[in-house]
Amino acid sequence: MLQPDAERYAVERDEARRLGVYRRIPDGEQEPPADIFQKILNLAVPENIRAVWVQGRQVVAK
Repeated sequence: MLQPDAERYAVERDEARRLGVYRRIPDGEQEPPADIFQKILNLAVPENIRAVWVQGRQVVAK
């Protein structure tokens, strides 16, 4: 997860908005653990991985 002060935050946020998968969590709220777990499971499927970053460098992009 990118933090708002990360270099690529705006780019990734805009791409998520374009794809319709952006969801802002209001200040003071937390995501339910089941939602977080589902996201982790979703990323475990190779077809769902769009990019891989290692130590701040993108090493795979689809």
